[in-house]
Amino acid sequence: MIKHNRVLLILIGCILLLSFTFPIVESYDFVIEDVKLFDGNKVVEHATIYIKDGLIASIDSVKTSLNCKYNYRINGHNKTLIPGLINAHVHIQSREDLTKSANAGILTVMELLRLQEDSIPVYKILSDSANFPYFYTSGIGADMPDAVIKRFIQKLNPYAPTTIKDVDTFISDRVNKKVDFIKILQDSRLPQKFSDSLFDKLISETHKNNLLAIVHSETLRDARYEFNHGADIIAHGWIDSLITDDELSKWKERPFYVIPTLLVHLSVKKQLNPKSYTLTAEQISGEIGRLHKAGITLLAGLDSPNDNLNFTTDFYKELALYVRAGLSPLEALKTATVNPAKAYKLKDKGEIKVGTSADLVLVNGDLLSDINKLNNVASVWKKGIKIR
Repeated sequence: MIKHNRVLLILIGCILLLSFTFPIVESYDFVIEDVKLFDGNKVVEHATIYIKDGLIASIDSVKTSLNCKYNYRINGHNKTLIPGLINAHVHIQSREDLTKSANAGILTVMELLRLQEDSIPVYKILSDSANFPYFYTSGIGADMPDAVIKRFIQKLNPYAPTTIKDVDTFISDRVNKKVDFIKILQDSRLPQKFSDSLFDKLISETHKNNLLAIVHSETLRDARYEFNHGADIIAHGWIDSLITDDELSKWKERPFYVIPTLLVHLSVKKQLNPKSYTLTAEQISGEIGRLHKAGITLLAGLDSPNDNLNFTTDFYKELALYVRAGLSPLEALKTATVNPAKAYKLKDKGEIKVGTSADLVLVNGDLLSDINKLNNVASVWKKGIKIR
């Protein structure tokens, strides 16, 4: 028995010795080394990111020697790594719009109106594929018959909820369609708009179903109304008058978000110069800067394909306009990453952190010094799969 115990102890000792002599080496799918990292919140100058099984497995915040195995390594020197971008306001027309968005690093799209709801399940399924962005939609919007949607389809909106009972049916139908939020269209300049009772019912039923109420708004008059009646997000800035400091203070009292769609406003003004634009281009941009300085959270959205805006580089232009309006490049990037993730309550999106999906965009150059470097996207990964 003693002899057997001695043999056993010797074997255990050998195993322990081997474990110390030959340490276990971690294995990863790929590694991005020595890159400037914007993780959605802060900047890390010399980061190394380890990706395994489609997830962020580890992040080193200092230069390090790569004592691990990996399928391939990327030298991130003079490059910037950011989370997959989020377009907070878009209107997808085809699968090609989705693939173009993903290839540009826009890995999440929030669609704020879909007239053909039978395609929602298809686009939801595509969200699981690497070459397509994550897709969220409101489905058809709540609108009066002779109002905003009529301008697009040139006929009265057949889905318009015009009574309190209609509102119950409208919201129930959208829930059954498995929409992600509710879009409400309100424009006091058009022939019809919701009464206070109908608008309040739309908001309350939306919230009762744990959905966000996102309201179309192009004038400050409507934006005031929508805030006061409980909207969560307003889509579009305004072009008619300047917000007061008192109003800005009030808007900070609860979670409230603004999608400026600044490029579409300035593009329309430049091309068409409609009479409704009482603010100058400088004033329209200035309002965005004032919102930001006041602490109102901005969400980057493009509203493509309205005014023939594309689904790719025009989104970069939108962020550049925010920088011109007074945001830093880091703050502008937040409007397209962590801000919309928070506003839309998207889990594990808009940030690069251990345990989350490896949805990454690698850009040539220092993006935190020059937002226009977004035009130099080098690589894009979704779920750790390289798509560009």
